Amino acid sequence: MIRKALILSAFFVFLSHSALAGDAVKLGNKFINIDVSSNTLTQLIAPSTNTAGIYIQTASISNSGSVTLLYASATAPVAVRDLSTRTVYETATVPSGGWSDIDKVIFVPAGMGLWLGATSAASIIMTYDVLS
Repeated sequence: MIRKALILSAFFVFLSHSALAGDAVKLGNKFINIDVSSNTLTQLIAPSTNTAGIYIQTASISNSGSVTLLYASATAPVAVRDLSTRTVYETATVPSGGWSDIDKVIFVPAGMGLWLGATSAASIIMTYDVLS
């Protein structure tokens, strides 16, 4: 009986720490879902509205065979491909109709905004939480 109890306890500990338990993805309370044109730089979140920090919980970027960059900075990038501005994520060529998922939670410190730079038509779907 004790052996069964130990095996059962070990099984429940395994389940609570298994990959199955870790597959849940937290969605942010706010979201952005936009399409952008070729050779555009689009502000997603203004630095002035990020007063306490932001957690990007989920994000997927689609593009039509281009390079798409997600920037985080206190000031706007000066060009679509601005290598002097902090790049949070970059997609290389995604097959037409394909999506590139950001698979980590990203923290953006207070005072920084987010921009999407795209060399051709692109889309971003993103959920995030604003700290208070």
